[in-house]
Amino acid sequence: MRILAADIGGTAIKVGEVTDSGELVSFSEHPSESKQGGPALMERLLRILDGYSIGISTAGQVDSVKGEILFANENIPNYTGMKIKEMLETRYHVPVAVENDVNAAAIGEGAFGAAKGFKDYLCLTYGTGIGGGIVLDGKVLHGLSGIAGEVGHIIIHKDGLPCACGASGCYECYASTTALVREAKKVCPRCEN
Repeated sequence: MRILAADIGGTAIKVGEVTDSGELVSFSEHPSESKQGGPALMERLLRILDGYSIGISTAGQVDSVKGEILFANENIPNYTGMKIKEMLETRYHVPVAVENDVNAAAIGEGAFGAAKGFKDYLCLTYGTGIGGGIVLDGKVLHGLSGIAGEVGHIIIHKDGLPCACGASGCYECYASTTALVREAKKVCPRCEN
């Protein structure tokens, strides 16, 4: 069986084809162009996914049972409320699993990576934003509202920098790749790329 797993992020859509046993056969990366918004992002994803069984990891707060985006900040405009599972199952008539990208990374680390053999661990990711996945007794902790582990939105500076989530002083405003690039441009204004 051909299985395609896609990771939707604020910067790129990463796609890997795997075998039933989990062996990576191919990998590709596509610009997400996320500022165009959720509907345009999903249309790009649909074109990439034609002909595969589907597993999605995505930025944003995810209801993994319904496969919907509970909340996404302005890194991906108009993404909140996107019914990814329903949209993909309707179009492709195959089962679809949708999980928060960092929770998916945590699952991968437990199966194949640094957390292999551990039942309890924390996985942190640093990119466009900062995310956290908590695994207890071998299972992802989603929490009461489905957003456990959102460490990027811990407020570390009262009245600090404005965050895309609407709050101010969030950790990811200071320590994400986005924040690093912003600070580097202050030191080297001509370094646009």
